This record gives sequence, C-alpha cells and structure tokens, in this order.
Amino acid sequence: MAYQLVPFMPLNVVVVALTTSLGVYALVLYLRRTRRSVLLAFSGFMFSISGWALAEFIAFAVISPDLTLLTLNILNAIPAALWLYFLLWFALEYTDNRQLISAWLPALTLLNVAGLSAALLVWHHFLYEPTGLVTQGPVTVFD
Repeated sequence: MAYQLVPFMPLNVVVVALTTSLGVYALVLYLRRTRRSVLLAFSGFMFSISGWALAEFIAFAVISPDLTLLTLNILNAIPAALWLYFLLWFALEYTDNRQLISAWLPALTLLNVAGLSAALLVWHHFLYEPTGLVTQGPVTVFD
C-alpha cells in the first residue's frame, strides 16, 4: 500500500474548515440561546472530526517517517477516542436516551485518552511499529 496520498490533502482542509465552523456554530448556539446538551455533544463531535482530519493532514504533510508514525499514533490515541465518545454522546442525546449517559462514560473516555497519551509520551512507537516502513524512491510504503 503506497503512502503517497497527497491528492486527499485538500479534502482534509475542507473537512477541517467545515467541521470547525459547524462546531463553533453549535457551541455559540449552546452558549447564547439554549443550554441543550445535544448542541454541546454535536459541537464536540464536530471538533473531534476536525482534530482527526487535522492530524491526518499533518501525517500526510510530514516527510520524516518517524514523525509520520508519531502523528499516526497520536491520531489513533486522542482524536479517535474522543470521536467515539462524542459520537455515542450525540447519538444518545439526539435519540433522547439520556438515561444511558452517566458520569462513567466521560470518565472512562478521559482515562482511555490519558492512558494512551502517556504511553505515547514514553514510547512513541506504541501503536505503529517502524519496522514495516520501506522507502522506494520518493514513496514510503507500509508493509
């Protein structure tokens, strides 16, 4: 699988711009008009998608394979976990199943993100190993 995915970089910029603007709009609506938690959940969901696309853009843009692996590890540790949490929270709020949301859900999510982040700070090859990288000309290939 070739790692040269440069044509998708403009798409990441569009995704970051769109999701960030939707997240800001929902957050402003939440703060100014109604204090409905579905807006807060939607805003967090949009910001987590934006963070994911931004980290993916950085992973495509860097040249160093070690920095690419570190960025992919951070991508899988922080935005992915937050994306799943906010997706679940938004779905439960939108479908009016608030009784399934408890204080344990954000606590476990933050514990997961903190644990993965600490593991990545200690060992930056935690999720991806650099042994599968092969450079052939201008293209870096993952085995």
